[in-house]
Amino acid sequence: MNLKQLVFLSLLRIVILILAVKITAYFIPYWGFFPFKDYVTKHNLPEHISIFGYFDGAHYLRIAQDGYYEFSQAFFPVYPILIRAISNFFSNNFLVAALALSNVSFIAGLYFAYKTALTFNKDKAWLFILFYLSFPTSFFFTAVYTEGLFFLLFYSYIYFLKKKEFGTAAIIAAFASATRFIGIFFFIPMLFSLINEKKNKLHKLVLSISPFIGFLLYACYLYFSTGNPFFFFTSQTAFGANRSTHLILLPQVYYRYLKIFLTANYDFAYLLAAFEVLVFTFCLVVILLYCRSVFKKKDWFFLSIGIFSLINIILPTLTGTFSSIARYALFSPAVFFYLANIKNTLVKRDLIIISFFIQLLLFSFFAQGYFVG
Repeated sequence: MNLKQLVFLSLLRIVILILAVKITAYFIPYWGFFPFKDYVTKHNLPEHISIFGYFDGAHYLRIAQDGYYEFSQAFFPVYPILIRAISNFFSNNFLVAALALSNVSFIAGLYFAYKTALTFNKDKAWLFILFYLSFPTSFFFTAVYTEGLFFLLFYSYIYFLKKKEFGTAAIIAAFASATRFIGIFFFIPMLFSLINEKKNKLHKLVLSISPFIGFLLYACYLYFSTGNPFFFFTSQTAFGANRSTHLILLPQVYYRYLKIFLTANYDFAYLLAAFEVLVFTFCLVVILLYCRSVFKKKDWFFLSIGIFSLINIILPTLTGTFSSIARYALFSPAVFFYLANIKNTLVKRDLIIISFFIQLLLFSFFAQGYFVG
């Protein structure tokens, strides 16, 4: 699978998504009452393009244009900074700049992801890519979200770690932790990679803490601008995702959702909650199976990827909700490595088809203004 094929598959997926929206618009009523929608529509792009800027996209566009505003510090800075930086190349159309950044980043990320998958299982690397493209929430890679950029940062980081180009990996890690909070946990693959390296302790220490640099710089900015270095977290409650600012353990989260299923009305929110629980449980089981398999092989580097995947999917639940978990799961690569290596061809085929069908359905609701992640 070469770069041209990756570009073709990515573009084909976008075309299919847009066609699905045009068809389902006749059946799904519009519900687009999200804030700052005008920051998307004012860019005068066709509606089937503008929809990729909905929900969080509107916040990123506003930050890129006007800077941080009340509670928007929940969104990390690298993505909006880059949107603003390249906007001059797109006649100051921030939506076009953001879409270009997300999509080019995602395609470049697919290249590094494929190279990484080749080192895990050369014969199944193309399946690894197909599982990513078909995953129910992978349309976020194409939208005005950090997913596309972070995908590039994550897999280029893993790629350079595997090549033992630790300096390049460290620079990428620093940017990653100022793009998404989970970026600080890039230190786990770095530690596993450095264990047997013949470098002095100071060099190893600098490389190991590199994933914290971007985050610490942002925390310093928050401290001087708001007085709270953790305002990115405490401001989460302003966005209505029912997130708690104190620790809630996983069994408690399951209990919360059980009460929802027993008492809530049967509506779209109910179905979305059921989907989130299903995705989380499925991914958690798959990650644990992956960790078990690589541990048996004593493949310590890919075990570190499993540990990262586990932290990535459990960390958001500590706020007391599974909200957006299907989107967060995109950065639990253990899920995709394990699925690509399932021996039963029919199971893999059916999973890809079902996943892509769900993606089309979720994106259709997203395009009509329903929050899906």
